[in-house]
Parts: sequence; structure tokens; C-alpha cells
Amino acid sequence: MISAYEGNQPYIFVSYAHKDSREVFDLIEKLSARGYRIWYDEGIEPGSEWPENIANHLLHADMVLAMITNDSMESINCRREINFALSKNKPFLAVVLEKTKIPAGMELQLSSQQSVLRYNFNDEDRFLKKIESCSYMEPCKDSAGVGSSVTSNAQSAGYAFANKKIPDMRIIAALGIALAALLIFFAVTRKTDTNQPTGNTGPIVTTADSSTTADSTTDSGTAKTDYSGLLGSDTSSASYTDSYSNVESGSSSGSDSNVESPTEAPAKPDERWIYSVSKTDESLIYTFRSGPVIVMPISWNNKITVMEENKRFVFYHASSRNSWHVAGYEHGGQLFSLCYSTSQDYKDLPDYSELGRTAEEYYYLMFPTDVQGYMDNERIFKEFNEMWQELDYVKRNSSFSLN
Repeated sequence: MISAYEGNQPYIFVSYAHKDSREVFDLIEKLSARGYRIWYDEGIEPGSEWPENIANHLLHADMVLAMITNDSMESINCRREINFALSKNKPFLAVVLEKTKIPAGMELQLSSQQSVLRYNFNDEDRFLKKIESCSYMEPCKDSAGVGSSVTSNAQSAGYAFANKKIPDMRIIAALGIALAALLIFFAVTRKTDTNQPTGNTGPIVTTADSSTTADSTTDSGTAKTDYSGLLGSDTSSASYTDSYSNVESGSSSGSDSNVESPTEAPAKPDERWIYSVSKTDESLIYTFRSGPVIVMPISWNNKITVMEENKRFVFYHASSRNSWHVAGYEHGGQLFSLCYSTSQDYKDLPDYSELGRTAEEYYYLMFPTDVQGYMDNERIFKEFNEMWQELDYVKRNSSFSLN
């Protein structure tokens, strides 16, 4: 078995299910023999933090080679790796090793990516050449190791100077002009920024630890309600009550009944998500009027934000959500969602936990299959991972109570 690549040159990240190890390792060895630098998770040192190590190698990889099989589609880790790679716009090639039943959401994502179907090739050499025909592969190839043109491979990897003993003065001049232009650009930008008004222009929270955010945004026209601001973050018990019952749409007190009120009543939240919060020495507890009782470690207090979103109630890691929001991503930082359904179709989900049911509806917890922690801040990502490791506590202790 070859060693996983560790170095500063462009390399390929291989995503695979451990159940497919024999076939995948054989392919890795053949590609390595052709000169490709490859990293796969056998390179993780014992005792290291698995999610962080995987994420860091994914972030620094120049290409992702995803081995698609029925086992990989059932693997939460494989799906997280694929989702994360695509969210970062990594060059991507799917190698479908067998005829695979791909979940609809994953199929939607993979439909726009390049793929090679292993079972369509009887000849192994043609199969390997088909993989190599993907343009993303070339920068990750060590040309010196396979006897091909050093110059062409170095240029494709961005190392054209490596083969020139004497620098071309025209190149140096062009670089000098480009550098000067960049310096002028940054100088002008810096001056422009200092002249901007100092008023609040939006939520600028990149490393916040606050458990609450007052936020109202839209997703495809669907309103989202953030309830976290309605709860005192330091109170031992708080509740959200229905504050809309006395509001009548279309009229207001003291006005002509034939004149439409200029102020519309706010949208009423889903009564399923009316809840109270309590604490014990060990747990933070959300009790919902509809029956779910969500129990989290007390260490999560002041670290979560909750929101009603698209007929579900989402529990976020607050710091990750705030930072992803500033970076332009609406839904980053999810820990899990409380959901309901009139059928048991949720059993097709890759990661869920049943809670209970009423006469009409089933309630369950749904867990993301992709990496949700904010990775550009080491402290925030570490805190998210610590909470992620405690999700089993939520699964074990949450319940359902019919009042």
C-alpha cells in the first residue's frame, strides 16, 4: 500500500467508503505508479482529530476524486466530503465503480460534474487513460517520476520558471507592472474604505460567541423566523408565547372600518414550534407545545441559535452560522433540525433520529451530511467539532411527550 502524499505540491484527494478499500487501493496504486500525488485517509495519524484532518486535506487538495458506490452513498462521511468539496468549488471527478442507487439530492449535485463509469470499460488501461483525460488530473502529476515532459507538466502546475536557468526580462517587466498595479489598487481601496460612513451596514460578526442573532432573511420566498432573540440567553427558564392572537388583519382600533390598515399583521409562526426553555445541571432543554422535548448538553448554553425554516426548526452553532452568513452562505453552521412528516419517508434519510408521533404527524431529528462548521477560524471550527461529537447525547436524551 502506498503512503498518502504529504507535501506542498498539487495533489488529489480520494474520497471513498472503507468497504470499498480493496478496489480503491488498487486504483490508487495504479494512479500513483503513473506519477500522481494522492492523499487518502489512511494517511491520518493515530490520535489526530479526524474531521479537522479530513477537512484540511480537502481544503488544500487541487482535485477531488470521488469513488461512487452503493456503500459510499450510504456513508455519511463520504457524502460530507463530496458536499464539502462541491461547496468549495473543488475540481471534481466522480469515478462510478458500480451501478449505484444515488439519492436524489446527491444526484442533483453530481449531475453537473465530470464522471467515469468503471463498469463500461473491459480494458483496465483504457479505463485509467479515461481518468487521466480529465484536465484536472495533470497539475497533480509528478512528471519526473514517469519520464514525461518536465516542461509541459511544470507549466500546467504553474511552475514555468522551474525550467529556465535565466529569467526572461519580459516576464520580469510584466510582473513588475502587475505588482505596481496591485499596490495602486490596494492603496485606492484602502482610502475609499476609510471614507465610508461609520453607520451599521449589517451583521459583521466573524468570531462572535453570542448565542442569539436577530435575523430575518428569505430563502426562495420562504420567510425564516429567528426565535433566539426572544429568549434571554442567561435566564434559567424562558418561553416563547403566541403574541399574535389579538392582532386582526385589515383593521386597527380607532379607525374607519372601511379603511384598510396601513400596517399588516406579522406572519404567524407555526404553532408546532412554540416552546419553552429550561436548564438542569447537565442539560439544556427545549420543550415544544407539539410534543418534542430536545435535550442538549448544558455546555451548549450560549452557543446555539434556533430558527424556524422551511417547515422545520433548526438548531445552529451560533458562531459558525454568523461567520458563514458574513461570508455569504445562508445555512452554514447547522447542528440538526427538528422536523415533522405525515408519513415515514424520513427513513430514507442518511442520518435521522425518531422522536414520536401525534395522530397526524411523525416528529424526528435530521442531521446534516456535510461539514457545517466555519473552517476559516480555528477556534470556531474547534468549538463546532466539540458540539458535533456530542450529538449522540441529543439523540439519546431527546424524547416526545403528548400533553
